[in-house]
Order: sequence, then C-alpha cells, then structure tokens
Amino acid sequence: MEPEARLVNEAEQSSDAASAVSEFSESTAIELEVSGVSDLGFEGSGAAIELLSQGVEIELPWFSLSGNFYEFTWEGAEDLSFSNGSAKPWDDLSRFEVRYDFHQPVSEDWAWIASLGGGVAFEEEISGSGYINTVLGASWNRSEDWGLFFGVGYNWHTTVDVEYELFPVFGVSYRERAEQGWSASLGLPQTGVRYRFASGAAISLTANVQSFVAKLAEDSEVASEGFAEFLRFDIGLNYEQSFGDRVALKVGPTFGFGSELKLHNSVGQLLSEHDLEASPGFSLQMGVTF
Repeated sequence: MEPEARLVNEAEQSSDAASAVSEFSESTAIELEVSGVSDLGFEGSGAAIELLSQGVEIELPWFSLSGNFYEFTWEGAEDLSFSNGSAKPWDDLSRFEVRYDFHQPVSEDWAWIASLGGGVAFEEEISGSGYINTVLGASWNRSEDWGLFFGVGYNWHTTVDVEYELFPVFGVSYRERAEQGWSASLGLPQTGVRYRFASGAAISLTANVQSFVAKLAEDSEVASEGFAEFLRFDIGLNYEQSFGDRVALKVGPTFGFGSELKLHNSVGQLLSEHDLEASPGFSLQMGVTF
C-alpha cells in the first residue's frame, strides 16, 4: 500500500480490506495483493505493455515490511525510441520497503499521524536505488460521522528528482466506521465512496495515485544503470467482504489513465518521457490478521 493511502486509512480508522491490516494494534497481519493491466499502449506507437504486479506486506506492531514484484510483457517494443531495438527493455522490477507508522492522540478530537518509509526498487542492481517517503499530518474527528485529515508528504530518491517530491494530503471522511449504508473519503491523494449493505460486505469506488522509481540493470539496453519512473492514476470498482475479524477480501476491475513513463540516465538526468494510453485492469487484495 502506498504511504499516502496508509495515512488516509489511519486517519479515518476504516474497516475495509486494506485498513484491516494497517490499523495500529498489537496484532500481526499479512496483506497479499495481485493487480494487472493488459494492453497498456504507448501513445503514438503500436507498442504496448502487459503488467502484472504481485505484492506482500507483513504488518507488525508499529512497523511493516513489504515487497512488490512487477512482471512486464512487451509487444512491439523494438519500435520504441528508447529500446534501442530490444524486444524486452526489461522483464522484471522489484521493490522492498520498511515502514514505521505513528499515531498519537492529543485530545478527544485530535491526533497526530505520521508515516516514514524507506526502501529500494531495482531490476538487478540495488546500489543507488534507495528512496525515502514520509507523511506528517493530523486528524480531527468531531463526531462519529465526520472527520478531517490534512498534512504534507515528501518523496526523496537517492538519484532522481521525482515528479511529485512535495505534495499535500487532505480530505474529509464521512461515516467511515458505519456498519451499514454510505460512507466516503474525499480528498488527496486518495478518494473513495462505499456502500456497506451488510456488516461484512460492501461495494466501493476508489481513486488513487501510484508511482515508483526503479533502477535499471548495468547492461540495460535502455540506459545503463539508469532509472525508470512510473506514474499512474487508477479508478477501481471493488467488492469487499470480511470473514469475521480476521480475514478481509477486496476485488474488482480498475481503469488507469494519465499514465506516464520517464527514463533517466545513471546520474538522474531526464532522457525521455512517454505517455501511456488509458487501459482497464484488475486488483485483488486479501488481508489476514493473527
């Protein structure tokens, strides 16, 4: 889960599949996620990517460990300007992260919330692929129905000046703990509306931003020891199901738009930018608390 989305979940103390494994407690939890995008085309070209993402996150009291694995299947890549004739600019990218979360009530209505994470994202070479991201904010819950959250986030990479280095975090939540009926979280960087028609089942519509920077291999045809930076906006229609207090499931189709791929050389200088076409996909998440 992205750190910004984690902050929103903690501010709202919601009970969906994602927050089922991210609330502060003395328990341990595991979240598994699989998502995919097919026919993610490059604008102005016949080339396309099929992307499969697999992730696992282990939530321990106060900190978490996560790993994500991205599998790329290319079509027509040899015609892309950055591929230098290669049919497979890269096959797999990996990302590993350690994260510390903080939640401190300061009054009946107010609480400080923060998240600090660091990790590496790479094709083969780990050196120079490190990053840090942090979010600091506050939440205000005036009643059981209404709440506010606001703060600021910062992304830092050892080599690349990422596109959204400093960004705002803010929003309003409505009935996030409701066992039935409508609830909502409207803001940045995550927005969602949910209808819970039973204590353990719900339908939700969510929108969020996904991004990461990965270091390419030393023998990369694209850029030796360079970097690939991804940005994607997603809308998801999800079915959510809880099985008691221990297991939660979230599954549904997604639609991505405004996707972008940036390529950088080994010292972080921008080489090229490539817009990707809007495309459908899917997402499956399962959380288990012990």
